[in-house]
Amino acid sequence: MSADAAAGTRLFAFYATTIPGLEPVVADELVERLPGIEAIRVQRGRRQGRVSFSYQRSPRHLLEVRSARGLYALLAEIDGITVGRPGLERIAAALAGLSLTAAGRLLVALQPDAEPSSFQLNATVQGPHRFTAADLTRAVEEAFGRAGLRRRPVATAMHLQLQVEGRRAHLGLHLPSSLTRDGEPLAYCLGRLSGIGPEDAVLVVRGGRRWLRELATAFGPRLLLGFDDPPVRQPAGSVVPAEPPRLLALGEHLPLQDGSVSCILGLAGDPRLAEVREYLRCLAEGGMAALVVGDAQRLVTMLRQHQVPVSVLAALPVSLNGRDRTVFVLGQVESGHPDLLPESGLLQIE
Repeated sequence: MSADAAAGTRLFAFYATTIPGLEPVVADELVERLPGIEAIRVQRGRRQGRVSFSYQRSPRHLLEVRSARGLYALLAEIDGITVGRPGLERIAAALAGLSLTAAGRLLVALQPDAEPSSFQLNATVQGPHRFTAADLTRAVEEAFGRAGLRRRPVATAMHLQLQVEGRRAHLGLHLPSSLTRDGEPLAYCLGRLSGIGPEDAVLVVRGGRRWLRELATAFGPRLLLGFDDPPVRQPAGSVVPAEPPRLLALGEHLPLQDGSVSCILGLAGDPRLAEVREYLRCLAEGGMAALVVGDAQRLVTMLRQHQVPVSVLAALPVSLNGRDRTVFVLGQVESGHPDLLPESGLLQIE
């Protein structure tokens, strides 16, 4: 078991949770944003991915990471978890001997009003185990209770995550800023993939205001536009909550000039051919698009059959809310070029 720096003064092991499939994007940001980062390890998961790493400089720098769903300090790893009661007892025994001194110091350094004598717990079990998340929670309460810690539903408590995955369990401390920041990691990841810079004009497809705020804050493009589908008509007499005005446009008829945007990103769903052509009409020469698509093979087949002048630079299978999707990174090319699309499968970023 790897514990909290053996009850030392600091924690150096951390991990970021990610949208499954976007672990390479998160790892790339970590390397860029955290000089001195070491021992990066990427783990793809069905429900969430994870990028583990070692970092010995100020943990405040971790709070600037935008591509991750959450940032955690690793408090313990426990191997050899069996599926029955002995596996649960092994976890309980390991946590009963765990010192949380370093975790409490880290939490207070990042959140001065924190109460390291109390905790909240998110427990999950993946695999054919004969114990549940509720069993895990009770075992942790008993183990930490003997050390004077109490489980309390308050924002200032330590927010702990205990995950059992097969024969391994790990316990992490959720860093406080990621509990409250109104970020959009998917929007940020697409922004990185499309290479948004301060001189770009960006079109956001069905991302909403939160995506626009995220992209404006993270990348500061000179122009940022968004369009959404028209709202569904409500039956006569129904009460519709009032909404602020928003820019509405059909994907097949965008009110933009030819070549007027340099980046397009967003949720494309299963776009029609006319919609894809409209995106390319608005995209400037050398521009890029990063779009989340439902049926990847359908899109590739459609583009190839109709000889759409677009280059598929990458395709990343991702999981969003338990549904399989693909992030396509597209580049505009001149018409008439052969082999614009890969004939044997999709390109992928490893």
